Amino acid sequence: MAIDDSLLAGLQTFQDLVRSEQHENAAAAQQNKRKQADVTARWLGFDENGMGRAEYEGVIVTCHVISNKSKQKFAQINLRRTKLGNYCDWQ
Repeated sequence: MAIDDSLLAGLQTFQDLVRSEQHENAAAAQQNKRKQADVTARWLGFDENGMGRAEYEGVIVTCHVISNKSKQKFAQINLRRTKLGNYCDWQ
């Protein structure tokens, strides 16, 4: 019986280590994703002030449009997030 308890304790420790590593990896990946400056978003059109609107990860972002061509609603666009503001562009 003592061997079974020892094996069970070892298995639980191993599972805890794996879970901890997976949690750390997921947190690091999420932080890297937030730090990305250039991301792909969905075009939603213009707001009443003439600013562009894009959806990125379920959040509607207001952006300066730096393209002179039209774009279909819900199409994928480039969204650049900077300290000075958000900019959207497409080719």
